[in-house]
Amino acid sequence: MRREIKGLKNVARDAAFRLLYLFVIGEFKSDVRDSNMAYQAVSFVVSHRGIFKYRTRKMVREAFEERFELSEKQ
Repeated sequence: MRREIKGLKNVARDAAFRLLYLFVIGEFKSDVRDSNMAYQAVSFVVSHRGIFKYRTRKMVREAFEERFELSEKQ
């Protein structure tokens, strides 16, 4: 049984695109602190299949992995 996800999905999808753009173009001040915040955002995108399609989740995750090094906990 699938439950309906309420809220503004288009706003979330736009935010995922901005996140992807930030990973590709953005400059970060502190790689450690920014890596933790970016990981939280990426894990949100990857874990919400009802909002984000496969290609969006894959692109955001790959951009994160390209930009930051994953820690053992991540």
